[in-house]
Amino acid sequence: DGVLSAMAAESAPEGAVLAPILRKDRAEEPAALTALARLHTSGVDVDWTSAFAGTGACRVDLPTYAFQHERYWPEPAAGPEAGDDAFWDLVESGSLATELGIGAESAAELVPALSSWRSRRRARSTVDSWCYQETWTPLSGPFSTFDAGTWLVVVSEELAGDPWAASVAGALGPDAARLEISAAAQRDELAKRLAGHIGPAGVVALVDSVECTLLLQAMADAGIDARVWAVTRGAVSIGDGDAVRDASRASVWGLGRVAALELPARWGGLVDLPDELDERAIERFTGVLAAGVEDQVAVRPWGAFGRRMTPAPRSDAGPEPEPPSGTVLITGGTGALGAQLARDLVRRGADGLVLVSRSGRSGSGAAELRDELAAQGARVRIESCDAADRGALEALLAGIDDLSGVVHAAGVVDDGLLDRLTPERFDEVFRSKVDSARLLDELTRDRALDFFVLFSSVAGAIGNPGQANYAAANAVLDALAQQRRAEGLPATSIAWGAWAGTGAAADASIAERLRRRGVLPMEPELAMSALWRSVARGRTTSTVTNTDWETFAPSFTAVRASPLLSGIEAARRALEAQPSDGSGTALGQRLSGLSQEERGRVVLDVVRGEAAAVLGHPSPAAIGVDKAFRDLGFDSLTSLEMRDRLRKASGVPLPSALLFDYPTPRAVAEHLLANLTVDEAASIGSALSELDRFQAALRSSADEADDEAIRQRLEDILAGLREPAPSSEGDRPSEDDIKAMPVDELLNSIDNGLLDL
Repeated sequence: DGVLSAMAAESAPEGAVLAPILRKDRAEEPAALTALARLHTSGVDVDWTSAFAGTGACRVDLPTYAFQHERYWPEPAAGPEAGDDAFWDLVESGSLATELGIGAESAAELVPALSSWRSRRRARSTVDSWCYQETWTPLSGPFSTFDAGTWLVVVSEELAGDPWAASVAGALGPDAARLEISAAAQRDELAKRLAGHIGPAGVVALVDSVECTLLLQAMADAGIDARVWAVTRGAVSIGDGDAVRDASRASVWGLGRVAALELPARWGGLVDLPDELDERAIERFTGVLAAGVEDQVAVRPWGAFGRRMTPAPRSDAGPEPEPPSGTVLITGGTGALGAQLARDLVRRGADGLVLVSRSGRSGSGAAELRDELAAQGARVRIESCDAADRGALEALLAGIDDLSGVVHAAGVVDDGLLDRLTPERFDEVFRSKVDSARLLDELTRDRALDFFVLFSSVAGAIGNPGQANYAAANAVLDALAQQRRAEGLPATSIAWGAWAGTGAAADASIAERLRRRGVLPMEPELAMSALWRSVARGRTTSTVTNTDWETFAPSFTAVRASPLLSGIEAARRALEAQPSDGSGTALGQRLSGLSQEERGRVVLDVVRGEAAAVLGHPSPAAIGVDKAFRDLGFDSLTSLEMRDRLRKASGVPLPSALLFDYPTPRAVAEHLLANLTVDEAASIGSALSELDRFQAALRSSADEADDEAIRQRLEDILAGLREPAPSSEGDRPSEDDIKAMPVDELLNSIDNGLLDL
C-alpha cells in the first residue's frame, strides 16, 4: 500500500518506480489499474493483455483525426490547489518520505493525515459550492409612473370583506374592477365571468395557489392576455425583524415561480405588501407593476426589496455538527431519501431512530433497513403512520420520550403543466408536505428539540416547469421554517436539488434532461454534510443544488428576463455573454429584403438554433431538419420551453402543442414563416439601397458597350413597370408585388421569362 511504498522508496535504487497497488478505502481493481497506469507512464513495460485477461476488454482504434466532430475531453479546471499538484502527487504516490528526506515511521503518520485533510478540504469546498441563500436587495427609487388604465382585481372569497383588499384595489385607480373567486369555482364558469373584462391593463390577484391556477386557466380560455400579479401580505420575510405571519400564504409564491417559466407572456410577478398601505407604499407597489422589471418584490414601510439567490457564506468558520442525542423522528423514513438520512444519522452517532411511513414495516426494503441499522448499534423503530392524521401522529409522538430531532422528508409528486392541474392534484401533494409539517410543528412545540428539519425543493425556491403544485407546497415549508425561527424555535428548511440515485434523478432519461439544463446530481454523503452544516450554523432556509449556472442561467431566462440569479457570479457572467436582441421585431427585420427562399433558410436556422439550445447541443447542426422532435429527445416540458423561445424570437403567438401539431423543425419553420409579419417597407428600402449601389457601380464603369447594354436593360424594366403585360391577372404578380421585389429577384424573373414586360 501507500505507506509500504514510501518505506520501500528509502532503500530503492535511483530511478526506481514504486506504485502502491493496494490503497486504503479504494476498490482493489481501480487501485491496481491505477498502479499499472502509473508504471506505464513512467516507462515501465506493462503487459496489458495479461492485465485485462478475462475482462472482455479489447483494443480500439483512435480517430484518424483528433476531434473531427465534437470535443468531449474535459478541460481541467484551475482550482485553488492547482499550484500544489506536484506536492499532492507525492502524497498520493507514497513518495513524500523520499522527497522530504524523512523517515518511514514519520511518513507513515504524516501521509495518511495529509491525505485525510485534503479529502476533507475538497469535500467542504464542494459542499460550499452547492449552498445558496435567499437575500433581498433594496430597490432604489424613483419608481416608474403608474398609468392606471383599467385593472382587474381578483379577490379570494376569504378576503372579500377585508379592508386591506379594498386598499389594494384602491391603489390601482378608480376604474379598477373587482371579481371574487373561490377554489370551488368551475373553470368554464370563471372563464365566462372573465369574458366581461376583456382588455384589462393588468390583473392583480389576492388569492391562494389553487385559486391562482384556476384564474390562469380561465384567463387562457377567455382569451385575456393581461399579465397577472399575485399579491400577498406577510407571506415572506426579508430578514431579521420581518417575520412571516402566515406560512400558508407563501404557497402562491412557489406557484408563481413556476408560472413565470410556463406562462412567461401572461405572468407578471409576485408582490408582498404591508398591512397598511400608505402613500409611499402605494407608490412603490404601483411603480413595480409599471416597470415590470422586478418580478419578486417585498414592499415594506421602509422600502421595496427584490428577491435574489446568492452563495451562502463559506463554512471555513463556525461550529461543526454535534452527534445527535436522543431519538430522531424521520417522516418518509423508509423511502430513498429517508433511508439515506437514517444511515447518515447512525454514522454520526444517533442513539435512536423512529422511521415513519404510511407503509411502515411492510414497505419494500423496510425490514432490511432496520436490520442494517440495528447491526450498527442503533435503536430503530419502523412505524406505519399518516403524519397528516392528527390522532395517529399524536399517538406516535406520545411513545417517544426522548425525542430530540425531527426531519420531515416525506412527500409525493403529481407533476403536470399548470393548464392541466386541478384542486385534487394539489390536495395530495399538500397533505403529504404541508399538512404533515404543520402538525409536526404544532405537536412538538413543547419538546426540547435540537433540530427541526424540513425537506423542501428548488422547485419552490427557484421554479421548475411542470411542478407548480409541488413548488407551492415546498414554498410553504420554507415559510414555516422562517415563522418558527422568528418565534424562537429551531427550524431549518433545505430546498434540495437533484440527489444521485434518488427521486427523478434515478431515471436516466430525466437525469440526462436535467444535465442538459445544468442541473447535476449530488452525492448523498456530501448532501448530508450540507444539511448538518446548515443546522449547526443556524441557517433557517438554504438551497442546496449542484448547478452549472453557466448552462442553467441562459435556459432559465431564455423566454423571460429575471434578476433572481444576478447575485450568482457564474450566472451573471453567462447572461452578460448572451446576444442582446432575440425579439420578434428583430427577426422580421432580418427577413425584410430577402427572397422567399432566403427567408425560409433564416427561419429554419432560428428553429434549429433554439432546438439545439433547449437540448443542450453545441451547434444547430445537431438538429435534423426533417427529424421528429420526439426522436430528437423533446418531451412535454422541453416542448413548452421550445414554444416559448420561438414565440420570443418570432413574436408569433404559438400554441402549447406546437411541436405536436408541427412535428419537425422544417414544419415549424414553415408555420412560423407563414405567420410572420415582415417589414415590407424595409424591403423597399433594401431595394433602393441596392439601386444606390448599382448606381455607384455604373459611375465606375468605363466600358461604353457595357453602358449601352445596361441602359437597354433598365429601359426594358421601366417599360414593363409602366405597362402591365396583357396576361391574366392570376398568373402574374401585381404591380405592388413588382415594386416590392428586390432588384436581383426582379432581374432574375425577367431573365427567366416569369415576367412578360
